[in-house]
Amino acid sequence: MPRNIKVLFTLTTLLLCSAAYADTVTATVSTTSFYNSSQESLVTFSTSNANGTIFGTFAGGGQLSLTSQNANMTTDPVFAGQFGVQATDGSLDILTLSATGQTFTDLVADVYGVFPDCPVSTDTSCQTFTIAVNFADGGSPLFLTVHVTPGVATDNFIKIESTDNGAIQSVVFGSPSPDRFYALDEVGISGAVSTVPEPSSLLLLSSGVLGTIGLVRRKFSV
Repeated sequence: MPRNIKVLFTLTTLLLCSAAYADTVTATVSTTSFYNSSQESLVTFSTSNANGTIFGTFAGGGQLSLTSQNANMTTDPVFAGQFGVQATDGSLDILTLSATGQTFTDLVADVYGVFPDCPVSTDTSCQTFTIAVNFADGGSPLFLTVHVTPGVATDNFIKIESTDNGAIQSVVFGSPSPDRFYALDEVGISGAVSTVPEPSSLLLLSSGVLGTIGLVRRKFSV
């Protein structure tokens, strides 16, 4: 490999490595809603269902999909209308939420009606719920285990936050347990950013690369 190309490859590697960081995320559970209209954009879900996937939209033209591994879904007509989804058989698990062509930094939702898995119905201290968070950088998912309150008509308001503004690509509710629940309501998204480069960004990137190549060639031609 020519020396100037090696230098360019080294510079590119250093730039990519310097941009890398360890993704961190937290999950908080409450009995009251985290949704704040000034911070999160509430998701409106479509009433149609395509092979276990239901689609939603949020402010600014954002789109997302919810896919259930084991159930067909519909909007939640009783409690949340088009602001929530439920399984047609009443049992959701391994539910994947992902934004289309976008990433986000924070998410709020109500995991409603968690099925009990404690050995004694009066003991809820063992009741846990697992959430997997996948980041856009392609690293391994982060698994979060939170304590929730089971019950047919019980709200578990959850807030998932990227503590360093890392770009979240998808969130999987009830994975890998699976943890069963009745509905996912009041879903809100914040920090949404498009992952599709704008033409001006592509032009700037290409001109920067060409400029770097020219600088390296000039240096070694002297």
